[in-house]
Amino acid sequence: MHEKESQLNQETVSPLQPIPSPYQPPAIFAPDTAAQTRELEAVRLKESEIKPHNEEAERKKAQEEKLAARKEARRLEKLQKDMEKQKAAASAPVAQPTAAATPTPQVQAPSTKEQKLADLLRKYKNDEITPQQYHTERARIIAEP
Repeated sequence: MHEKESQLNQETVSPLQPIPSPYQPPAIFAPDTAAQTRELEAVRLKESEIKPHNEEAERKKAQEEKLAARKEARRLEKLQKDMEKQKAAASAPVAQPTAAATPTPQVQAPSTKEQKLADLLRKYKNDEITPQQYHTERARIIAEP
């Protein structure tokens, strides 16, 4: 009996052999097919089209920011000059009017609606008034009889 068992053991036991694996790791650096090559080229082309667009948008945004900064700097400079004028006017000695002094001509305010609106628009374009002030004053002028 022992002989039969040993024969069975010899037949069933075989040396270990590696099992072939169906898994193949993907090629990361080189495409396998022509279709993959075309797809990769298409992706690279799209990326190259997108990059310049983003750079152009960033360049345009930077120009707009510079323009806004210049405009703000001009506005602040004007405000500083106005404040200096007011300080100078406040500290200057007040001259007493004399009887022989010639009367100064009075500045006529615009009389028609068109003139008032044109003057208001000029002030708005020169950043002398805010948009809210412009629209409020414009509505008031238009509502006048």
